[in-house]
Amino acid sequence: MARLLAALLLLAPAGAWAQGKDFTNKLSQAWTWMEAGALDRADGAFKEVVADQDGRLLAEAYFGLAAVWWQKRNAMASYQRLLEAKDLRGTMGWNAGKGGTWDQRIDSRMNYIERNFTVVKLRAQTRSSVPPLADPRPSDPLLRDFATRLGENVEGGLNEGSLVQWLMLPNGTYWVGNDLKELSGGEMDPSRALEWELTRGARAKSDYKDRWAMLEAGKSPAKQATKAGTGDPSTRSTDSVVEVMHRPIGIAIQGGLTPTRTLDELNPDITGDWQVGVQLEGRLALPPPILALSVSGGWKMLPVNGCRAAPTRGHLVSLGVGPSLQLPLASNLSLGADVAFRGGLMFGGRSDAARLACVEKLSELEDGAVVRGALATSGDVSGTYGLADLGWQGRAGALGGELAVGPIIDNGGLLAFSVQLHVGYDHLIPILPGDAPETVYLRDPTTGGTAAISRGAAVSAGAMGRMQLGARVRVLF
Repeated sequence: MARLLAALLLLAPAGAWAQGKDFTNKLSQAWTWMEAGALDRADGAFKEVVADQDGRLLAEAYFGLAAVWWQKRNAMASYQRLLEAKDLRGTMGWNAGKGGTWDQRIDSRMNYIERNFTVVKLRAQTRSSVPPLADPRPSDPLLRDFATRLGENVEGGLNEGSLVQWLMLPNGTYWVGNDLKELSGGEMDPSRALEWELTRGARAKSDYKDRWAMLEAGKSPAKQATKAGTGDPSTRSTDSVVEVMHRPIGIAIQGGLTPTRTLDELNPDITGDWQVGVQLEGRLALPPPILALSVSGGWKMLPVNGCRAAPTRGHLVSLGVGPSLQLPLASNLSLGADVAFRGGLMFGGRSDAARLACVEKLSELEDGAVVRGALATSGDVSGTYGLADLGWQGRAGALGGELAVGPIIDNGGLLAFSVQLHVGYDHLIPILPGDAPETVYLRDPTTGGTAAISRGAAVSAGAMGRMQLGARVRVLF
């Protein structure tokens, strides 16, 4: 029995030395990966050590884990690892390193963070929210690097679906949307963190890029705002504001009714026809935040008088320009009002298919009768005529405009949506071929009398006014 005990006593130190050597190799490999920039592999190696029953008592491993996050410029995660090490110091077997070296490094790093950082809680409604922006950037190179990489870290968390993030940021002034926030308290407890609501939308992203560019050029938008009388950042309201964010591109589909005139002898009557259209628009934000300049191009199908017996359909292609007003109502809701003035070209009102269909309809009318055409007077004769009598091939110039009003729902994602009521008007002036007759004859359907009018007068009387009433659904980018 005595010999067995002696053997065990001799083997015990050897086993402990072998285990220590194993940790030394793993730690050495972890630091090598760290120096090579392979931070994820270094993190994995340090975690293997901490996962061991004995390795979890090595201060060096915890400092290594904290160092990985420090290199990633995430002070919050680094501080949490250092805090774990500090909480384990009273544990039996805790290894602080020779002369307490690793404990001293842990304390030094924690003191640095507590002097220069403050914890904040960032809340985002969507993954495309805009991160805070330090302004001015810290003069200390290390802290400046943390501030510069803040956007990258916040966007990384958002892309992973973390809409609420706790981060430790270098003390200083930050843009959060159009608000300036001041950090100087050195708070480390996440439960008492300041809470910032991140902004979103195209306008917020544009402002962020503009301010970033100014900071890269060595300028400070925050200092310029203070000089301009915007106010001291430390005294500005931290309440969230509802911002107007104009989307630069929009696609709309619209439809509705177009009142048109039918003729029963000389008595006009109003009937309703349908119209549909598609519109593509681009917007340029103007200095007043609620205004933008909209430039649009569109296509729509309108009823025209291409046949004396029935309406035909023409294709109107137009370009428009006008102001867009956007009034904020809530964080994700605004009221949009758009006015456009446009000009364009109509074609297809006398297509081959329309002419063939017209022949069948004409057989249902009395000879010379006009249901869809123009009403004019010459002398004592009031009569009607069809645009085909002028040789019209379906082309027309167009001038008009429209007003559209409706809500815009923008949750800060890639797309925003809008539903609008719109009223529009297009004045269609027939374009005649070069060989069109110089004279057109009116026919009085009541007396059978006829009278001649010039081509110019016939074109003027044959112009078609087309009012449109309907709805529009828009997708904004």
